[in-house]
Amino acid sequence: MLLATMAVMASCMSSNDSTSTTYSDAAITSFTLGTLTRYLHTTSKSGGDSIYKQTVTGSSYKFHIDQNLRLIYNTDSLPIGTSVNKVLCTVGSKNYGTIFIQDEADENTLNFYSSTDSIDFTNPRKFIVYSNDNTGNHSDYTVKVNVHKEDAGEFVWHQLDVSEELKELNDLEAYYWAGTMYLMGTVGENTKIYEVDKNGKLVHNEEIKNILPSGIKRWIGSTEGEIYALSTDDKLMISTDGGLTWQQDLLDDDEALMPVRDIAFVSYPLDYATNTEYALMVGNRDKEKYADDDIAMVWRKIVDNDEYTPEGRWTYMDHAANNIYALPNLEHLSLVVYDDGILAIGAAEKEGEEWTPYTKIYQSRDDGITWKYNSSYQLPEDFDSSTTSVAMAVDDDMNLWLFCGQTGEVWRGRLNKLGWEFQE
Repeated sequence: MLLATMAVMASCMSSNDSTSTTYSDAAITSFTLGTLTRYLHTTSKSGGDSIYKQTVTGSSYKFHIDQNLRLIYNTDSLPIGTSVNKVLCTVGSKNYGTIFIQDEADENTLNFYSSTDSIDFTNPRKFIVYSNDNTGNHSDYTVKVNVHKEDAGEFVWHQLDVSEELKELNDLEAYYWAGTMYLMGTVGENTKIYEVDKNGKLVHNEEIKNILPSGIKRWIGSTEGEIYALSTDDKLMISTDGGLTWQQDLLDDDEALMPVRDIAFVSYPLDYATNTEYALMVGNRDKEKYADDDIAMVWRKIVDNDEYTPEGRWTYMDHAANNIYALPNLEHLSLVVYDDGILAIGAAEKEGEEWTPYTKIYQSRDDGITWKYNSSYQLPEDFDSSTTSVAMAVDDDMNLWLFCGQTGEVWRGRLNKLGWEFQE
């Protein structure tokens, strides 16, 4: 039996018969760019302009293939300055169909696609794939290589119309809620509340007397289930029933380190814990008692919103001696959550000296431990720093707003990369 089996196998192996399978499908199944060149401008110390090159790994930018519309495009655009006029690409087809590319100069001319030939993708190009059954069945695809026309890290400001209503307001605060921007400010003993339209105009104002709950001096902020305020004797108070009742909040550190003026507050969800918020409170101590203070007092609280969890405590974020990036002592401080970090703005003041105007926006990317000057966040070039108070806020489209007391200026800006998702 063994000898017979070997004889049959030998007979099969010596056969000259051959068969091949053909398919009528015509489709492009993959598209990948090779290495590209990016040209960037830089300015030397002497002020001269020069250009330098970087390489861009094209395979890092995924291309989407829409088989219904026969479109191929990269959802994440290539960086600004990337050259796409001589590009190598790797294109795969179903069942090894033959791929052609339409000639740029003559749409009636087709050239064989080759992974070793560079292609100009400055404009969309048409690829045609033919099935391998020689029936002429084919599919046409339009390939578009998207390149950003803006620098991802550039922040662009736009000045809106000067507001006469804004000029009379002091102690400004702004917040965005449920699709509407609100601005609050004091005029004498009263508080005015405005809605702000998309063009920066203050509309639909309401004037109320500054009536606070008994024993409360000012609001600070809130999380999902807690409201914080400062008492008339400078104690940090908390309400968990919407402001009906108040009690002193819990502190993990010396109460003497608590801010009592220029207080700003932000809160945001924690990425590593469900239904939990991170609350940050920043401000300054009493000017007469602590005249030597040159940095802000920064406190944080982890708020677990689940039922039956222990009550959280505020913790003072002491700055290490070698931390040169502590937030300075700033008057009329304003905070917002922006670009995976926190931005702060205020006017500096030293004891016995006049105010230093608003000159910087500080950024913290470590939840309030360090505060650095980020060149992406510069105040507008024509910003009038003589303003007495600035309120900062962020809307749903990631626009950063600045409302300026006394000068009446209104500014709106956005970091380019944060706006790309809102563009078609």
